[in-house]
Amino acid sequence: QLAGSVPTQAPMDPEFRVVPNVSEMISIRSSFQYANAPSTTLALAILDLYADPERCGAVCLHLCDMLSEKLVANPRAMDHYLVISSIRRLLFHAKIKYLDAGNMGRIEMCDTYLGYADVLRLLLASRWDSLLSIHDLAQPEKARRLKDRLIEGDKMELAMEVATKCNLDPFDVWSAWGLADMQLGQYAAAREKFKHCFQRDNGPRELRLLSRILETLEQTPCPSMEDMVFLQDSLRDMLKKCRPELLPEATSHLYRQAILRGDRTGEGTAEAASRIVSTPLVAISTINKPRVSLESSIDSERFAEAKFYLTSYGTFEQLISFYIRHGFLEKACNIFAKKATQTKVFVEGLFMPCLTQGRLDELKEHFVCIDPSLKVWEPYLLAVCRLLSQKRMNNVLYDIQVLMKDYKRAGLTQVMFAAKKNMPIKQRMQHLQRAKDHFSRMHETGEDSASVAKHTQVVEYQMRIIAAVAKELKSLPDDDERVVRLQDTLSLSLLANDSDAERQKLCIEVLLLGAVDVTANALMVEDIIKIFQLPGVVIYAEAARYFARINNAQRLDSFLAFVRTVLSDEHWDKVVRAVVDCYEAELGAKNTAERFIKMLISDLNQINALIACGKLKAAYITAVQKNHAGEVPRIREAAVNSGNTAVQVICDKFLESA
Repeated sequence: QLAGSVPTQAPMDPEFRVVPNVSEMISIRSSFQYANAPSTTLALAILDLYADPERCGAVCLHLCDMLSEKLVANPRAMDHYLVISSIRRLLFHAKIKYLDAGNMGRIEMCDTYLGYADVLRLLLASRWDSLLSIHDLAQPEKARRLKDRLIEGDKMELAMEVATKCNLDPFDVWSAWGLADMQLGQYAAAREKFKHCFQRDNGPRELRLLSRILETLEQTPCPSMEDMVFLQDSLRDMLKKCRPELLPEATSHLYRQAILRGDRTGEGTAEAASRIVSTPLVAISTINKPRVSLESSIDSERFAEAKFYLTSYGTFEQLISFYIRHGFLEKACNIFAKKATQTKVFVEGLFMPCLTQGRLDELKEHFVCIDPSLKVWEPYLLAVCRLLSQKRMNNVLYDIQVLMKDYKRAGLTQVMFAAKKNMPIKQRMQHLQRAKDHFSRMHETGEDSASVAKHTQVVEYQMRIIAAVAKELKSLPDDDERVVRLQDTLSLSLLANDSDAERQKLCIEVLLLGAVDVTANALMVEDIIKIFQLPGVVIYAEAARYFARINNAQRLDSFLAFVRTVLSDEHWDKVVRAVVDCYEAELGAKNTAERFIKMLISDLNQINALIACGKLKAAYITAVQKNHAGEVPRIREAAVNSGNTAVQVICDKFLESA
């Protein structure tokens, strides 16, 4: 019966029919979570349902970001290792999906995220309070700040992990780590750290680090327990010398405390003890480690370390400066003697520091000891002399010139000293005498005898000039107007400034000195003119003009008598014409000027001078008598301009007859 029957479907109850409600399903999925332990396996199984592997990988990365943010937000409420393990499994799953999709760029991103996860795990394990999520670690600025905070917190290994995993520059970590090791006295470990910081061509960053390394090594080291015992023994020995009656009590703890506090029971001993404890340089001398030198506060181990870094990574200037700071001036000098170096390095790195520290005499001794001939030092010392000359440090310049046996320049420097204003005459003469002594030894340096004679003679002239000026100053009252002029003459020099204008001015002042017979001074001036090839006519004309201006006929006649013997006719006329112009233009003494016109050698010069003085008739007569008819039109023109009709008429007649 049943076999032949057709089964019929039972009617469906409408109450149990599933009606799809999309919004309700989304709400259930979004709010669903496990109460305690999430199942990473289940999550991965669900994610495998994605048909698109790239979409699956992106969801995995997003889930990693969310998990790390929740972990960072409240790390105490979650199981650190479970969450980190889940993140790593998700990242590996994402990596496989991207591999299936052939997206190599995303695979590299997964590797980077795995590194961030390792950093997060290490931060949680070290109980670091400032955590960053994976998303934050991917931002270089936030990762850099985290690295800096880890360095400040002395978490060097963690800082290195952050720098490595976040692709940051590890220079700051290596440098801080190395400095920390160095401060602890672990010099070998510090070298290994710093090896990662320095390169073949060090830039400003590396040089700053080297400066910090040197500062660390040059600081007063902390004494060890053995050093403290040595310090205590030193104090006890000092007490034995100062107060032997108190020695039995020196072993008591209370007495030692009293001494260190400075109580009066110890008197002088307490003061000595407090000085040792409070003064770093004295305290380090009591530590049972010998210093490398009296000027240094570091022991041989630190000195060797500093030398290693300077020779390996430092500059030449830094090494020289280090040697000087620690009292090894001879070593610094030997470096320059054995290796040719730029003169600028010598000047700025060796000479100027020694000069500012007052060690110039010591430096000169080393120069002579290393090379008595000073041939090695010659280019360096010449550069020093140029700098000192530019800075006008003439006293130091003179010392170096004497050291080099550069007698010519040393003499010139002494001449420069003698040319200073407001210097007593006796002191001027002393400087000039030293200059003369130096010039007389110029032949020792290969100077020819003519040059030696010239410089010696010029200094002698300078000394004679100063003596003559001093003699005239004594003969004048203090309120005489010539006193100031003569005092200014004392500061004029023939050699100091190498100025022809100054030499000319000095020659003129010498000619104006008060003697009626100017022959002696004029002869000296003539020699100076020849030595320096000065324009004698300018000098003599100016002096003659001065004598005319003060209307001193006796001195003027004596002076012109000498000038006539040393000048040519042409130059003589120029000097006389200067006198004529002074009398005519400045003093208005045309009759006196006419007396000097007759001294002119050239007829044309006489005619021109007569025209200038208004002596037109005399000019006409001279022109006619001397056969200079061509000058008559000029004389007529001057007569017309001046309204002299008489001369105009005779000129017209002469021109008509001609």
